[in-house]
Amino acid sequence: MRRQDGSAGGTFRGQVAPPVPLDGPKGVEDDKETAKQRLQRLIRDFAHDAVGTGLGVEVQYETLASAPTATQDGTLEAMLRMDRRLSCVEIWPLGTTESTLQGREPLLKIPLQQVSGIVKRTVSDAEEFAEAGSSPSRYSSSRATCTLAIIRQPDIHGQQPELRITFDNSIARDRAYTCLRIFQMSVDQSSHEVANSNDAEGKADTPEFRQDVDAPVDKVLEA
Repeated sequence: MRRQDGSAGGTFRGQVAPPVPLDGPKGVEDDKETAKQRLQRLIRDFAHDAVGTGLGVEVQYETLASAPTATQDGTLEAMLRMDRRLSCVEIWPLGTTESTLQGREPLLKIPLQQVSGIVKRTVSDAEEFAEAGSSPSRYSSSRATCTLAIIRQPDIHGQQPELRITFDNSIARDRAYTCLRIFQMSVDQSSHEVANSNDAEGKADTPEFRQDVDAPVDKVLEA
């Protein structure tokens, strides 16, 4: 009878050696890094769209009722854009392009420093709004999952109305929600540095992903 050699194939007397773990601490770190890279790519793509061509959306905000194409409750088709520093949400007339921005002002500007919350709307929200009579006619339960709300901080006159933005689908809504939350955290984190910086104006002069959003990205991954 042949004697089994413990030096061959990691066995000893017929016993198979335990498998070497394929995914240890390094594997976890690799997964986290991959997730971070995916999130950074998501942010870059959204920033490129928001600063470049803009995003076609439907918005509802009370003060927009005076806009030419708006309904009485301030609902209209528009373009969602951001400034080149990714620090301000802008609502422009539908069809606005980069070439037609020069010398014009958006219908609405909301600096992220003045935002107290960014939330995803749900079907239950739509039902509550309908019961309270505060929902625009086209804000139905079926569209609630495509809508997010930007809630502004109160001003000297009290609570300001929220800006509701409805996208084509829930995936587009979720992408905007994630990116806007990260931009908001980035603005909060760097606001004191920007105030004291002489070259703050050119800090993010392109729509490319800024290095100062790394910390908020890590915070999202840890959540």
